[in-house]
Amino acid sequence: MSLDAILKSEDADAEDAGQALRKLALLDTVAIPLDLLTVQEKRAVNLLQEHSLVTVDDKGNAAMYALTQRVMRQHLTSKAQRTAILVAVAAVLQAKLAKFDSKKPVTYFTGRRYARHASAVAAHARAWGLVSEGQDQECRAPATAGGAGSLLGSISSMCEQAVFFFEAVVGQPRDALGMHQMALD
Repeated sequence: MSLDAILKSEDADAEDAGQALRKLALLDTVAIPLDLLTVQEKRAVNLLQEHSLVTVDDKGNAAMYALTQRVMRQHLTSKAQRTAILVAVAAVLQAKLAKFDSKKPVTYFTGRRYARHASAVAAHARAWGLVSEGQDQECRAPATAGGAGSLLGSISSMCEQAVFFFEAVVGQPRDALGMHQMALD
């Protein structure tokens, strides 16, 4: 696979490219804002483009084939790997969505840009069993550095913020209800 070739290369950005690809694999397939990545990971996206793993449009949004994303998610095999990458992505999405205010139309762009990606991240967390329906209070551990507690807090906050966008701006009650349920779980 191209990722193996990248990681085995002598390129200084190889590890950052791998990390960027893992993060991008958790998001929606199109219009992925590159500002969800670290500065080093953004720089490494060029390497991913060279290997045809992602495309980037003139607005700075990336896109990946769904099959590429699926393969990348399958490579995140351990619970620790999955939790760590989900914590990182959810925390960034939470911070971005925190800027959305349903009473300020100027912020609607923020909701449009990130809410669908928050929904994808939450779905992966649930599919991997890291967030489950009806979790009891014992599972809602306090945040630990990169652990399950910080994942639950980030996912919950991210979902609640996306609820406001789906409900108030785009009038999608089904999506809002789904995100609200994920936040509760």
